[in-house]
Amino acid sequence: MTIIDLIGAMIIIWWLIILPIVIVNVVANAKIFKKADEEWYYYLIPFLSQYTRFDIAMDKGFLGLLTIPLLFIQNFCGKPEVSLLCSVGVSLLYGICDYCLAKRFGKSIGFSIITGIFGLTIIFNPFIWYLGFSSDQYMNGVISKTAMKRTDGKNNYGDINKYLK
Repeated sequence: MTIIDLIGAMIIIWWLIILPIVIVNVVANAKIFKKADEEWYYYLIPFLSQYTRFDIAMDKGFLGLLTIPLLFIQNFCGKPEVSLLCSVGVSLLYGICDYCLAKRFGKSIGFSIITGIFGLTIIFNPFIWYLGFSSDQYMNGVISKTAMKRTDGKNNYGDINKYLK
């Protein structure tokens, strides 16, 4: 087996496995942006996608921009302990973002925790794909349906009916 054969095998693996996963990821995240009344193509613009994703999930877009210098320091600092610390920080931010994103779509605590754990560990999160391709609606400013109800029949969030359609 020559080096040319190995390169050919890597190209075949790319076209058959990696590229479809990347396409599904882009489409699912673009659909999440569209459900949140953001432009779908924002996902394709590097810094804007970070800001918008964190803004959709937590109303704190600046945390998405915080990941950029952390990733830069992680890759170029040259000290393993600093790189590890930055890597853990970025993973935690993405895990929290994915958890909050699942909550914004009205998902249960279990689904949200699993989504956050996958956000900590892998790049292509199948639970985020589910949010993108499902019929679930984005509920801006609403954490969960059960948290909105009071015992007297009223709610704490004003007109909630627009979120429950």
